[in-house]
Amino acid sequence: MIENAGASGAYYIATTAHTIIASPMSLVGSIGAFMELPNIKDFLANWKVYVNYVKSGKFKTTGSATKELTTEERAYLQKMADDQYQTFVNDVAQLRHLDVKDQHVWADGQAFSGNQALKLKLIDKLGSYSDAIDDLKKQLKTKEDIKLVHAKKSTSVLRQLIAGGEDEYGAEEMSMSDYVAGFLSSVLAKVSLSQPSASVKLA
Repeated sequence: MIENAGASGAYYIATTAHTIIASPMSLVGSIGAFMELPNIKDFLANWKVYVNYVKSGKFKTTGSATKELTTEERAYLQKMADDQYQTFVNDVAQLRHLDVKDQHVWADGQAFSGNQALKLKLIDKLGSYSDAIDDLKKQLKTKEDIKLVHAKKSTSVLRQLIAGGEDEYGAEEMSMSDYVAGFLSSVLAKVSLSQPSASVKLA
């Protein structure tokens, strides 16, 4: 069931479901891949902080927040993003019975409303949370109440400090302070690691 947003990696997970139900106003899709590479080189230089590398492996420091990307490194990361993107597209096409040749229509990074997603066959039905529960009961052939189990959400100390704390399961939607906390956490992690690296994000 997609109530608010089932985009990027969340949509990837949803495609493995037997039936995808989404509300008309939800956001669905955002099929793509990207890398977010913060650069704090100039910021550190203003404070007279400079980073030196001793490395083995030509591309080992690719994506470090304390250096600029070279043309060769950018090409290397682009190939990685393209590969992850195509894997994402191929899996969605197979699971949703879509034609890969039409990926420019449904897999260019756009998020679609539930109504649009239904027309593109990215979801199976439009409906509410209660509709999804009723559909699940029919599939399970049961009239008993269905209780959902929520996994505990692990949050960093920095995220909790900036976001002002969360309940034990975490908020369903990230606030701006969550994004800021996540960004700062990633920057601090990149600066503190002796072997920084870049990762591809599905989006």
